[in-house]
Amino acid sequence: MMTIGRNGMVAAALATALTMAAPAGATVIGFDDLSASDDPIADGYAGLQWRNLYVLDPSTAPVSGYTNAVVDGRQAAYSGFDDAAEIGGLSDGYVLQSGWFTAAFNDGLTITAKGYKGDELIHELSFVVDTNAPTLQTFDWRGVTRVSFAGAGGKDRFFDMSGTNFAVDAVQVAAVPEPATWAMMVLGFAAVATALRRQRRRVMPA
Repeated sequence: MMTIGRNGMVAAALATALTMAAPAGATVIGFDDLSASDDPIADGYAGLQWRNLYVLDPSTAPVSGYTNAVVDGRQAAYSGFDDAAEIGGLSDGYVLQSGWFTAAFNDGLTITAKGYKGDELIHELSFVVDTNAPTLQTFDWRGVTRVSFAGAGGKDRFFDMSGTNFAVDAVQVAAVPEPATWAMMVLGFAAVATALRRQRRRVMPA
């Protein structure tokens, strides 16, 4: 015989709530469905907005960090002209989870990421990348509408080429519960609490 008491019901309710609160519907943006290397990534791709980011096919790139930039598939994206790159079109309903970054020419390149909600800066993070392999950077930023990435510093590895450009691949974003979902969760907890106050311990067959 197995007894399901108050603790078991609370544990089940908590497990359900945690499942609902976790990001869902994760999307990995790998740029492999874009056709022409070196073309700018157009607004609307993957439902987002893109500034100073271009399609990268490493097979067409000179010997550089670009040849090591692809994590999965055959293409990545890269920043141009030593300028900052930007991904926009995000909303409160999404979380920027992570991305893989590779320096194009300078080892020890520092990339500074800034997350904005409208014009308000709400997140900032700097990390260092090299040319020999991609580096996974986790953000888990919620509530941002756009994110900028700017490279700086480092030491050129390839002698005749230098610059603060970088490549990015496998950018991951995910949906998070909408306010209505959170409201349903609160109501669900209230219902569970009411049931626990009224319920007697039940005995169920094993």
